[in-house]
Amino acid sequence: MATSPTAKASNGPAKTALAASPSASGAPNQRAVLAIQAGDRGLVLRTFGDMWEFASCAVKAGIVPKGLSKPEQVLVALQAGAEAGLTPMQSLSNIAVINGRPSLWGDAVVALVRRSGWCEYIHESISGSGETLVATCKAKRRGEPEETVRSFSYREAKQARLLDKDTYKNYPQRMIQMRARAWCLRDLFADVLCGLSVAEEMQDAQFSQQEPCIQSGDDAPLNSLDDAANLLAADEKIIDIESSPNPSAPTPEELADPEYHAVPQSLF
Repeated sequence: MATSPTAKASNGPAKTALAASPSASGAPNQRAVLAIQAGDRGLVLRTFGDMWEFASCAVKAGIVPKGLSKPEQVLVALQAGAEAGLTPMQSLSNIAVINGRPSLWGDAVVALVRRSGWCEYIHESISGSGETLVATCKAKRRGEPEETVRSFSYREAKQARLLDKDTYKNYPQRMIQMRARAWCLRDLFADVLCGLSVAEEMQDAQFSQQEPCIQSGDDAPLNSLDDAANLLAADEKIIDIESSPNPSAPTPEELADPEYHAVPQSLF
């Protein structure tokens, strides 16, 4: 006797979790049910629909960090984490969106580097106190002859005007340590981190539209995004002219002029 699909699903191993696809109004759409695979380490998101369902559930459950208030934002964090080798829940815990960029918290950076198999060791140390406080991170990549060493000091933090931030006031040693760690591991394991920034470092970054952003040849640096946009627009016009297959081709106005058609075509 043939077994119904429902019976097969109930008798088989509990390897899938069923989730309803949301409709345009946000209510579950019972006609579009997605089967998300579950393995030994939890849900396995294999399709865009799987990721969207997980992101929507996470937002509704209120377990997403600040900056990931919408399913679209959670989905981007999931993708960034997946490219670095994080599971969905690890991505929610360790991916932060700071200044519009997905970033990794410092402890997750160490975990990914150690897990990659390319790291021989990471040594971190802090010396001095107050004005003489210095944090140093040393790491060695397997197959390279020398270790990489990066340091960051209290005086550098003061020069960068970071000491006014609450995190530096309350945890100066930790924040200085995170900056030295970020510089060292990003320089040495850029491929492992997939270009992701370090959250503690991004929190310190200050972006200004008034800083010089483009410099062309011997020209003075541009001082605003408007200047850059104008320069790019001019470059696009030049490119359009140079790349045109027939610069002498007639314009629409010429084609509409009856006298144009009386001109011998050999002239073109």
